Amino acid sequence: MLMCHSDGGMSRAGLALFMLLGLAAPACVHATDIVFRVEQATNLDMDADRLAAMLASDAVEVRVTMAPVIALPGWTGRIGLCGVSSIRDVCIKKRWRSVYLRGSKVRRTDNALRFHVPGWHWFGVMPYRPAGPVRVSLPPFWPGDLPVNIDASLFELEKDAAVQPLVDMHLPVPYVGIASWRVVRRGKDAEVAPVWRLTQCDPGIGLDDAVMPQLRSYRRASALADWARALADNAWWATQIGGVQLGQGVAAGAAGLVEWRDVTVTRGDRPLRYLSVLEPRLVSSACPGRTRHEYTWLGGTLTAATMQEIPDAFPDDAMCESVQATSRQVLWWDGALERHSRHTGPAEFEAWERWRNEEPACNDRAGSAAPATQDIERDAVYWQGVVGRPEPQGPR
Repeated sequence: MLMCHSDGGMSRAGLALFMLLGLAAPACVHATDIVFRVEQATNLDMDADRLAAMLASDAVEVRVTMAPVIALPGWTGRIGLCGVSSIRDVCIKKRWRSVYLRGSKVRRTDNALRFHVPGWHWFGVMPYRPAGPVRVSLPPFWPGDLPVNIDASLFELEKDAAVQPLVDMHLPVPYVGIASWRVVRRGKDAEVAPVWRLTQCDPGIGLDDAVMPQLRSYRRASALADWARALADNAWWATQIGGVQLGQGVAAGAAGLVEWRDVTVTRGDRPLRYLSVLEPRLVSSACPGRTRHEYTWLGGTLTAATMQEIPDAFPDDAMCESVQATSRQVLWWDGALERHSRHTGPAEFEAWERWRNEEPACNDRAGSAAPATQDIERDAVYWQGVVGRPEPQGPR
């Protein structure tokens, strides 16, 4: 019988019982060290100190999914249907369990975590081995928020240890970040030039001229706009965060009174400002409805603009029954147009994205001219004047 090292430990009685049962384990699974590293994280106060504090937190947790070597009904397995064809056989499915790595089992540096995935783990008298995803859980970023979970396939990592897959961490707004996974074999700790694995035409991650991972600029702009909108719509959340000022009121626009909300976030040297204006009319139609304008400035430069028309659900005029909700979004970064999109109703959608335009393999309309945005930029200046706020600059 092949004996494997047990990271979880096993009593003599348990080992004897295991041998009596005659459960011959398959070949040993090699124990693995994994490095989870943050390659890029950005927006407002996501600086090196804050990131290091997040990774150093005792709340960081790693979960490894394990499966039993043998599935026994009612203990380590359950009866279920197997197969993907129309004829499915009844079989025993394994009950997976999790091994949690915390505290000293996770080594930390300024921007990385390193941990050991056990080749085996014993739950009672049954050996388990890694079989599912590996998950890193970062502590909540905001009061009342949930932890941030980032998953990777251990099988894919071990299949090609020389490749480092990149993932969008999907951090809570306004943060965005890229992480990488790497397998480190015992005794081979030397740093080597990474070979990045990137999903083809990934909408959130790209490679710069130095072949280093970078976030799409429109992702950063969108995250800032989403966060500012969330603060404007949730005064409680805004009061939990330092450096946030809220304002709201009613002003006289060209078509009557409008309701407005204003948010300013002061962090670092690039204040974030957001303005929302609600008009009691549709801009493109005489039918009844509302139009919502939203603008976000970062450091005084227009970064995001949205116009959303919401027609009344039951208009008095039969001619207005066919009017559909429409929306338009424009995103800039450092003054350059990054994304322009339009929605009409639930089905019609069109978008121009700078990164796709520069990568012909990802866009069958590569080389198309950038849409004009002067009208929505003028609207931003106009509404700032209506609500009586200082006038930020447009894209430079």
